[in-house]
Order: sequence, then structure tokens, then C-alpha cells
Amino acid sequence: MSFLNDKVAIITGDAQGIGTAIAEALVEAGAEVVLADIDDSPGRAWAERMGTAALYVHAGFSHEEQIREVITKAVEAFGGVDILVNIVVNPIGVEMTASPEAWLVSYATNVIGPALLIQAIRPVMQRRGRGVIILGSEER
Repeated sequence: MSFLNDKVAIITGDAQGIGTAIAEALVEAGAEVVLADIDDSPGRAWAERMGTAALYVHAGFSHEEQIREVITKAVEAFGGVDILVNIVVNPIGVEMTASPEAWLVSYATNVIGPALLIQAIRPVMQRRGRGVIILGSEER
């Protein structure tokens, strides 16, 4: 028996890098994992490789309704959520010449999105009586 049996994790972002590496490690440790990103092709391929312990959901994390959909699908598929790993990917990095619109998208993705995600997932974790939230970043 693995130490993460009966645990459910949501990994947000980076369906082809650190996000999938973390997701694979969690599956190997016994967790069921929902990987959510806007990059569908690698996300779907990852879920197919992982089998029944994995689910891919398309979601952009600056959109509250998509955040709620990811959590709902995790609960429907696996019964709840115990672990959240939010991989924030700044789409413009430190590009000082970026447009104001690009900065707003970056702010929505990297600041507002994680806050909305934590707000939405908190009651789900409270119902299970446990939860771990990890906020990270991967600059591209």
C-alpha cells in the first residue's frame, strides 16, 4: 500500500513540464490526479498514459467558472480533493515591454487565479477534514 492511497490531487498548469512530473510522482505514490491546463494535447496524452488514476481537464485559471469545473470534475471522478498543487506560469515573465493587456492577463493568471482556486477548493477540503495546498511557479 502506498502512502498516498485514497488521496486525490489537482495539479494546475504546465501539462508538459513540472506539472506532469509532479502528477506522475503522485500517481506512482498512489494518488488519483486531475491535471488541468489550457494545453490540451499533452494533458490528454498524459492522462491516457496514467490510466484510471488520472483525469485531464481543460481550464484557464483566470476564469472562475473553469476553476469550479475542475474541482467539480475531481469530486465527481474521485470523491474529493486532498492536495492542490498550483503551478503558476507567468506568460510574459519579466518582459518590461509587454503591453498593458498582457500584464493584466499575467496578473489574472498568477495572482487572481490562485486566490480564486484556494477560495473554491477550501470547502471541498474541509468536508474531507484535510488538505494540502502548494503554490509554485515555473518561469518560461
